Amino acid sequence: MPNLITVTSNADSGTGSRKEAIANAQLENAINFASSLSKPTITSTLMKFPW
Repeated sequence: MPNLITVTSNADSGTGSRKEAIANAQLENAINFASSLSKPTITSTLMKFPW
């Protein structure tokens, strides 16, 4: 079962940010986005995702 990393902040960096979650994720991790985030849309222009 994967370890769960939860994004809790809309901030560009720092504790709970999407950037921190991606940087700390290992192959067996899953990234979850807290339902309390005000802007759940993800736009990436600098990063290619493997899917």
